[in-house]
Amino acid sequence: MPLPQSPSMAVPTPMKGGASKKGKKRGSYNCGKCGLPKKGHVCVDTSSPDTPAKMDFSPHKNATHTPSHTVSPSYVMRGRILHRSSASPSLTKDPHGNDIDRSGTSVLTATCMLEVLKRLPPSSLLAASNVCTLWRRYAHSVWSAVEETRLLVSHERKGSVFIILQKCPNLKHLILDVRSEIDDALLRTIANLTPCLASLEIQISEGGINNVTGDGLSYFISTSISIQTFKLENCKDIRNLNIRSAHLGTLWLADCYSMKTMVIDCPSLTELSLTFVPEEDDSTDLRNLIEKLGQGCPRLSKLHVASPRLNHSVVLALASANFRFLHMLSLTFGFEITDASVVSLASSFNNLQLLDLSG
Repeated sequence: MPLPQSPSMAVPTPMKGGASKKGKKRGSYNCGKCGLPKKGHVCVDTSSPDTPAKMDFSPHKNATHTPSHTVSPSYVMRGRILHRSSASPSLTKDPHGNDIDRSGTSVLTATCMLEVLKRLPPSSLLAASNVCTLWRRYAHSVWSAVEETRLLVSHERKGSVFIILQKCPNLKHLILDVRSEIDDALLRTIANLTPCLASLEIQISEGGINNVTGDGLSYFISTSISIQTFKLENCKDIRNLNIRSAHLGTLWLADCYSMKTMVIDCPSLTELSLTFVPEEDDSTDLRNLIEKLGQGCPRLSKLHVASPRLNHSVVLALASANFRFLHMLSLTFGFEITDASVVSLASSFNNLQLLDLSG
């Protein structure tokens, strides 16, 4: 007896030629909700009010309308990689006031990127320039605009100092914190890589060694045509000094010891500070030094000398020197300066505004 057929059971459709299709039955290739082909299809249920409509940013061939606005190219930060977007979607604001696109990705403009990079220390800026080509261009713009920086000179970072100086052609003010060693070779490198350098200050920290000689210092100041201010600490090993410069305006030398010869021929020099170590065996001839200063530095207005070898004869040499513009004078640790020395100073310098004889 044949079984009754259910109305829900599908009857096979006879194929061409009267043969029936054998094998597993296949379903429809179209979506049951929107009717589009299933292959490569993401269904959007238009019947649900909570489902957003599909956004199609691809150009249509039959489109005749023109966009109401044009979005300029921007740089979009995704994760840690900076991509260039030539057709960014329209931007909106998040609750914090930042620009975001329709996918929720924050937009970082070139101005913001430069503001971030120029606040990094030199070592971090070097690392950022190795991220990608775009970041390297940004870092190059930051390096080109650097006019003042402070660098650490140590055994680990001595090589990075040369790299940073090569990247800063417009550097004008440089401070070196020396914790390893500084010598004449480093000074020559600075003179060759920084043609616009106007101020150099070298600080010797704990563990740092100053191996700069008098010849190396004289060569640096003579060849640096733009240098105006030079400050150096721990000058114990400098015995002979011959400085000649038409642009140098400020010179500070600290911790000097047993200077044999010191010739400073700088007609534009206005401020000079010489500090000697308080050693009994210091053989520096301060009187001869002061007499030569009057010949080579006629525009000197600020003079500071700290040495226990200051005495009345040194003060008389200072009073007879041609310092017409001197208005600030400091002679410290001069225990042999007498009252007659003070009278001689007061009568020789009528424009003197400050006189410091402490110590």
